[in-house]
Amino acid sequence: MTVPFIDLKKEAAHIKFDYLQVVSDVVDKGYFMLGEHVQMFEQKFAQRVGMKYCVGLSSGADALYLALRVLDIGTGDEVIIQGNAYNASVTSILRVGATPVFVDVDVQTARLIPELVKDAISSRTKAIMPVHLYGQSNNMAAISLIASEHGLKVIEDCAQAHDASWDGQHVG
Repeated sequence: MTVPFIDLKKEAAHIKFDYLQVVSDVVDKGYFMLGEHVQMFEQKFAQRVGMKYCVGLSSGADALYLALRVLDIGTGDEVIIQGNAYNASVTSILRVGATPVFVDVDVQTARLIPELVKDAISSRTKAIMPVHLYGQSNNMAAISLIASEHGLKVIEDCAQAHDASWDGQHVG
C-alpha cells in the first residue's frame, strides 16, 4: 500500500478560483514580470513581516546571490552554512566564487548548532548563512552574537520559513 505524501489537489481546491482569477488577469494584461500583482505582494509581505520594503525576485537563489554580491563576498571568502541547506543556498555561495563551509545540525531540530559555527570561523570567513527550514528558525540570538563578536555578516535564507520568528522577531 502506498501512502500519499500530501494531497495537493485537495489543498489547491481551496484557492483554485482565486488563483485562476489572478492568472487570468496577468495573462490578459500581459504583466508577466513586475506589474500590479507583484507590487501588491511586495507591499503585503513587507507589512506582514514588519518591514518598510520588500523586493520580489525570480527566486530565493537570486535573492541570496544578490545579498552576497551587495556584501562584496566573493573569491577567496568563506561562508558558513549548515550541512542540510537546500542546494540553491549553497550554489548562491559558489556563484559569487566563495567557498561554503558546512557545519552540522542538531539531529533533533535540524537547526544549525551555534557552537560549531564558532569552530568553523577562519580568517577567510565573511558571513554566516543560516537556513531556516520546515517553518522553523535557527537560534538567531546566538548566531547574531557570534557574527557580531567576529565581525561577520549574517545572510538568512528564509525561503522555507516565510513567517517564522525567533524571540518575537520575523526571520530575515
